Amino acid sequence: MAALIAAPAAFADDNAPTFDFHGYMRAGVGHFNHGGSQTRWNSEQVGRLGNEEDTYGELALGSRVFKKDDTEFFVNTRFAMKSKGDNDYEATERSNYYGTKGFDDLDEAYGSEDVEFALREMNVQAKGIIPGKKDATLWAGKRFYNRHDVHLWDYYYEDLSGSGAGLENLELGPGKLSIAWVRKAHDNITKLEDGYSKYHYELADFSGKFEGKEVNGKYYKKVENSFGNYNMYDIRYGGSYWNGGYLELSASFMDPDKSKHQSYVDTSAGFSGLYTADITFSGSWGFNTTTLQYGTKAVSLQNHPMYYQTWGGDLSHHYWLRIMNQGEAAVGSDKFHIMHAVRYDYDHIGNDTTDNTKMFAVTVRPSYQVTTYSRIMAEVGAFWKKVENAKKGTGADEQGQKYTLAYAIAPSASLWARPEIRFYCSYLHSSNKDSISDTLYDGNSWNNGVNFGVQAEAWW
Repeated sequence: MAALIAAPAAFADDNAPTFDFHGYMRAGVGHFNHGGSQTRWNSEQVGRLGNEEDTYGELALGSRVFKKDDTEFFVNTRFAMKSKGDNDYEATERSNYYGTKGFDDLDEAYGSEDVEFALREMNVQAKGIIPGKKDATLWAGKRFYNRHDVHLWDYYYEDLSGSGAGLENLELGPGKLSIAWVRKAHDNITKLEDGYSKYHYELADFSGKFEGKEVNGKYYKKVENSFGNYNMYDIRYGGSYWNGGYLELSASFMDPDKSKHQSYVDTSAGFSGLYTADITFSGSWGFNTTTLQYGTKAVSLQNHPMYYQTWGGDLSHHYWLRIMNQGEAAVGSDKFHIMHAVRYDYDHIGNDTTDNTKMFAVTVRPSYQVTTYSRIMAEVGAFWKKVENAKKGTGADEQGQKYTLAYAIAPSASLWARPEIRFYCSYLHSSNKDSISDTLYDGNSWNNGVNFGVQAEAWW
């Protein structure tokens, strides 16, 4: 590996192949005051600092394999892993909570894999192949594509990642045009006939080999799952129209394409769309982005904007609206920085069987640099959610808050500086008495709790 990394430096020719190594990781140790390792609760609304329970990493390997004048070809790959971080040796084999029987035994229904590995990217990109358009890039394969997120919430409000093809950054007028086609497919799922615990569900999900077999007095069976196959078509145009400003407009469409084996999947909503406008101002002081989104029919808001929703009854009149703002800036001096995120969601189902939802969330993270490499951070987040039953005119309300204090070690005062090691304590509170669960999956839940621990995060 060391020879591969050093190899490009041995060439004097700028056209020689390169080796690129990128990645992301977060890992640590934490405890929840009600028992077990720390929990994660509504981080996409109250904030992620001191509110992440997993070990997660991505390793990206790539190469510019060809360069001549302005034409370049790239090959990119990325692999991801996720675990609970509970043990030293975490393998892809299933743990067994109640015994040590083999994998073909139904007792493995009580366990789950210690670690999951996933293929996230494998693609080829050809840049500068159109005469006079040196930034235009043709791509095909599996890749991260137009992932727009709110860092404080670890929430992607746009994400068209998957297998597909497209042309991006084609210079057209004052901006650049990008178009893409991405396809997603989902298999059948199974579940227990008369209810199931998380132990059962983790195994049963996307697994058919236990169908019709009895486990602890319950039976697996096929159900009408939430997702089918669909194609996504995306077009976006962006450019800088003023000093320090950037505007991007996009339209993403989802077209259901279920197989003959997915006759039970409800795709009656048909062709559905998501429309997004991002307005960003940036400079040496930091950045600020305002996002406006409008989704129609089967474009899901509650799970992920780029899922095709097939539950909730008739979605032909479904729409949702979002207004969101996020930013980061130095305030007064280079020692004091503040990051924020705020959003309002309105989800109108448009039928008499499913609830409509209004939600407002805000999270603020101030930071003060104590020494060259250390800082004190706080994160305060809150949300207010109102659910209205379209038929009865009543619904459930929920409010929640998180308060976090942390001490961190990082290379600079910027809140984006990584790697970072942070020591934290978080208090979680919900207006619902059974909202916050521990990680033991023992059925216990509370309306408050405390996380404390140490976490490392890096990207490179």
